Amino acid sequence: MGCAGRQLLWHLKKISDCSERVHSYSRHINSMRNATPANISIKLPHGHMNHVFRGTFLQQVSAFSNIRRFIAERIVNIKRSSVFRRYSGGSSFSSSEGVIYSIVAGNVVVFLLWNSADRRFMYKNFQISVDNFLNGRVHTLITHAFSHKDFYHLFSNMFGFYFFGSTIARTFGSKYLLKLYLAGALGGSIFFLINEAIIVPWRKGISRNNFNPRYTPPAMGASGALNAIMFLSIFLYPKEVIYVNLVIPVPAMLFGACLIGYDLWRVKQFFQA
Repeated sequence: MGCAGRQLLWHLKKISDCSERVHSYSRHINSMRNATPANISIKLPHGHMNHVFRGTFLQQVSAFSNIRRFIAERIVNIKRSSVFRRYSGGSSFSSSEGVIYSIVAGNVVVFLLWNSADRRFMYKNFQISVDNFLNGRVHTLITHAFSHKDFYHLFSNMFGFYFFGSTIARTFGSKYLLKLYLAGALGGSIFFLINEAIIVPWRKGISRNNFNPRYTPPAMGASGALNAIMFLSIFLYPKEVIYVNLVIPVPAMLFGACLIGYDLWRVKQFFQA
């Protein structure tokens, strides 16, 4: 155990000793009262009691103050350390590019898992569906937004996320971008579940008794999160120029419309299949 740990244990032991002293003195007074007949009154040493309790209380306050100061010093030292700067204030989530690269990396990792991990595990944990939701897998409301099985789907979403996300991060900060990504994913999940569990059965005339959530189609992808980021970016900067392949200049409104059109085409192809 290091010097800091021994110092903290010493302060804690001091508090424990003070508490034990008070409890011991209280037990002694109570035993005196119990041993004395009821018709006989004893004069307790109030001055001594006050001295004991006052001294013990001051020692406990001093010990608590030392512990608080000790913890504050430890926190300051941790914040000054290179490890803390790397994983907090200086982490990837402290810069606009850092949070973008982190989200893109998360999507790429899940894409690779679709080609290596157990498919049943992936279906249950990285797809949003009525069946998953009703079976308590509510984490899929978010995890599906990091999930792509098709490379072109992954590429188009991350390509759009990089350009539009950079604009949002520069304007509002990296934390806002992360919150917007998660909020867009959650909002897309809710609308998807409402559509599959209520709207589609109503349009097809499926009664509640005949509705089977296992036969509802699942969904995945960052389209909901991307659309939230993209719409806000286009609303704020509709005339901003995006360079596709770093060469071709395209207005933000046109680029966003192409991404949305591609997503709608993929959805149509999925339901036709």
